[in-house]
Amino acid sequence: MEFVGHNGYAAPRLKDAPLGHAEATAAWRQCAMLLQDIFQTCKLVHADFSEYNLLWCAASSRAHSS
Repeated sequence: MEFVGHNGYAAPRLKDAPLGHAEATAAWRQCAMLLQDIFQTCKLVHADFSEYNLLWCAASSRAHSS
């Protein structure tokens, strides 16, 4: 596991992240691609994939599943 955040501050959950339209669109695309990869590559389904269980780190602009 690794720390997800910037300058010692933890990344917010996706539901709490202050995203503009472009960032929200990017987050949606990243989440869709992540779900597709989890299913097609690993043959797994995430049972609790939601904005409450994802972290948004603007420093790296990646969504991290928690």
